[in-house]
This record gives sequence, structure tokens and C-alpha cells, in this order.
Amino acid sequence: MRSFRNNLSDRRKSFLSFAGQIESQLREAYEHRHIESGENQATLGAKLGVGRSAINKRLTGRINMTMETIADMALLARALDFPIAVRPPKANREWVTRLLDAGVWNIHCPQVKTADEAAAIVAATRYAPWGSRGMGGLGPATDFETPIDRCREIAAPGQAYP
Repeated sequence: MRSFRNNLSDRRKSFLSFAGQIESQLREAYEHRHIESGENQATLGAKLGVGRSAINKRLTGRINMTMETIADMALLARALDFPIAVRPPKANREWVTRLLDAGVWNIHCPQVKTADEAAAIVAATRYAPWGSRGMGGLGPATDFETPIDRCREIAAPGQAYP
């Protein structure tokens, strides 16, 4: 009988690789923060409104990796004041918007070959009227803030609203 682990699809392999990169960055950020300020898992958990065990599970990788977990990791990274950069398995609108909506603020899309591909990725990161991204309201992507000026700043940093 073959193990299900031998039958991983390319999509699943990409996702697992990508999730491992995020976990590694979070561990490094926590270690740096702990050495620098003495902050521990309990105080970090208190900031986020969760217990120390939840932080420990995230940092040690003892939890199933889902988009919800990635959103939690993005929130943890912001609490550590250590922005993580995520490399999506594919540099397309689906992955870019999914990660941004989960609260990831920095995305690295390698191997973009044309200006049109780059423009499509940028458009996927910007809200209308500057791009094609939809606004879902309160959530990690907007840092749970509602003021219209904050939404405009997220939509197009440094640009005046028409």
C-alpha cells in the first residue's frame, strides 16, 4: 500500500515549500525579537490575544498549514514588527490577491518575464481605480481599520485619490 505522501501534486508541493519559507522567516523574526527585547512567547501571545501554546505551535510548525495559518503567521510577523516576504507558488492574480487578503503585506514574485506580466501583478495588488483588486472590508489586509483615508493609502501609497 502506497503512502499518500508519495502522491503529492505539484500544487501541494509548491504550497508546502512556500509555507515552510514563511515558518522559517517567523522563527528567525521571533529569535531576533527575543534576543533584542527579551520578549517571550507568553508576552507575544498576550499582544495577539492568544495563549503561549498557540504561539509555540506556530513557531515550531506543529500545526497544519492552511491559508488561515498563513494569515495567523502574517499577523504574528506584524506583532513582531518583522515584515515577512512571501513568494507565491505562482505569480498570478489568484495567489497574489489570496495572500494579500490573508494579511501578507510583502510579496515576492520571481521570474516575471514581460512588462505585461509585471503590470498584471501590480494591478492585482491595487484597489480600484488604480488596479483590479476588490475591497472586502475589515480584515488582515486592511489591518482591521475602516477609515477611508487608510483604505486609500493602502490602495495607492503616496498617490492622490482622483
